[in-house]
Amino acid sequence: MENIKIKKKNQEGEKKEIQKDIRQKNIEENEKLIKKKNIINYEFDSDYDIELKMKKRKDDPMNIYLEAKEENQENKKLTCRYQSPYNRFNIQAGYRWDGVIRGNGFEERRLEAQKMKEQENKLTYINNTADL
Repeated sequence: MENIKIKKKNQEGEKKEIQKDIRQKNIEENEKLIKKKNIINYEFDSDYDIELKMKKRKDDPMNIYLEAKEENQENKKLTCRYQSPYNRFNIQAGYRWDGVIRGNGFEERRLEAQKMKEQENKLTYINNTADL
């Protein structure tokens, strides 16, 4: 029992030390930024300019458009950027299907036969109407 309590205390101590290290690193980074940048600066500062551009303002009319655009990007389903092979269900490759046909070739033969039949029908129609 005592060994378990000692181990728990050691683990808690390690967690506290890690948190202290993280806090110390954050403080050091902030101090570096403060030393690097002059608080009263009248010259052009690209970092500060970017920071101001990225800041969202309440009265900005473009906020509505930008928020709608962000929502659309989040709700968009992932799609494959390549053209997927044809299938009779018109399922696009991407989120649910990787685009690999794992069949025995029946659909391809069926589609080829349909195309040939359509072509024959067109040719017979053209031949029949050519006499008129």
